[in-house]
Formats: sequence, structure tokens, C-alpha cells
Amino acid sequence: MKYLLHTAPLPITVICYAKVVAMLSEQPCTYAQMVAEIGMTRSTIAKFIAALRKEDYCYIAAWTANDNGRRNLAMFQMGSKQDAKQPSYTDAEKKARYRRRNKERIKEKAREKYRQSTYKQLMSIAEVRA
Repeated sequence: MKYLLHTAPLPITVICYAKVVAMLSEQPCTYAQMVAEIGMTRSTIAKFIAALRKEDYCYIAAWTANDNGRRNLAMFQMGSKQDAKQPSYTDAEKKARYRRRNKERIKEKAREKYRQSTYKQLMSIAEVRA
């Protein structure tokens, strides 16, 4: 029993893995949330989550939107339930996103064309004065 008092400290990875399990036990989390909270790299956490999922200890509880508004970030949680299905966009949502992106592209092209025409006008004025 005496040897238990002088055991070596746990490796940092074991402690971090325990933190991942604790986070996933409390609420669903994305990779980014785990990286921010624990400080491990995303690839290390992803490998650990993959191992947990392979053994059916972890599942995808929900899908959430990323910075661009696409619902493609998995939120993991401890348990052996079935994975949540990734939501698909309706045709109306797809068309609205396309129109929004296309409108931005058209505005940017118009700005660039205006810049070019303004530059040409300034150059022609400079030539006349020279």
C-alpha cells in the first residue's frame, strides 16, 4: 500500500482525455469548443473522438452552423445513441443562398468596373494636361 503514495503523476494527455470525456458527458460540444477549453490540437481530439465513436461510447448529438451559415459542424456527446442526421437544405434555402452570393459577386464586379473606368478617366485627363 505504501507504493500508492509515491506514484508518478498522470501524463498530460490522460488528463486532457479525461477533460474531453467530462465535457462530452455534460453537454454536446464541437471540436472547436473542445480545442478552446482543453488546449489540445484539433487532430488529436478528432482521433480520440473517432476512437470513442468506434467503440460506441460517443455519438453525434446535433449539427450546428459554422461561420458561413452551413450546418456542418457535428456536436458530440457521450452515450450510445444513434447519430443525428445532418440536415439538408430545401430548394428554397439553396436558391436564397445562391441569390445572396450572386448579388455580392455582382456588386463586387460593379465596384471593380467603376474603379477601372475612374482610373482610365483620370489617366485621359492627365494626358490632356501633359
